[in-house]
Amino acid sequence: MSQLYFLDTNVIVRLLLEDNKEQLKVVKKYFEEARKGKLQIRLPLFIIIETAHILHSFYSIPKNEICDQLIKVILITYLGVDQREIVIKALRLYKVSNIDLVDCMLFAIAEGQNAEVLSFDKDFKKLAKT
Repeated sequence: MSQLYFLDTNVIVRLLLEDNKEQLKVVKKYFEEARKGKLQIRLPLFIIIETAHILHSFYSIPKNEICDQLIKVILITYLGVDQREIVIKALRLYKVSNIDLVDCMLFAIAEGQNAEVLSFDKDFKKLAKT
């Protein structure tokens, strides 16, 4: 069985921003090893959310660009992402709405399980109309 690695936010940020060549080289090496099946890489849901927050808050990257870039990463077939299709749906909702990513994730997860969100937040009613 191959070694399992969980990605941290700073790894995804380096991959997307390509702002540190040495760290980017390390990230690409691990991704290449995962592509070859020599190791496993997992991207937890909470890291996706934190990455979006960091890119928007600290790097002032527009939300639509963040969503597009994160979806590209999530679509990498050799990268383990729980509920991949639901996460992509949530990012697409987030991209076109004024609703925060956590609420979009919660909505997409609930919808994927044929459930509703119990909340006092009116944003979920807005999401239901999308």
